[in-house]
Amino acid sequence: MIQENQLLTLLLVAGFWFFIIFNRKRMADLQESGLFLAAFGALSAGWLLTTLEELFLADILNTIEHVSFSVGSILFALWVLRVFSGKKEASE
Repeated sequence: MIQENQLLTLLLVAGFWFFIIFNRKRMADLQESGLFLAAFGALSAGWLLTTLEELFLADILNTIEHVSFSVGSILFALWVLRVFSGKKEASE
């Protein structure tokens, strides 16, 4: 049985992806935007797999879900380190 919080999470993720798509020019200005989008994509896949595992292939999808969350977390941590590493920009 799919839980309400899983559906709400999917709606929020879908809303954020629509925001990214409609603001792709602004997203390109974000430092390390490719890494950020890869991290969010992996996390999004994990949230989607969380919902799908309730419907079929529970064991396999659960494993892939946890791998997705792990990869997304590592990529997000890498993005944070690169963007907020304390390096001053040349314009300052």
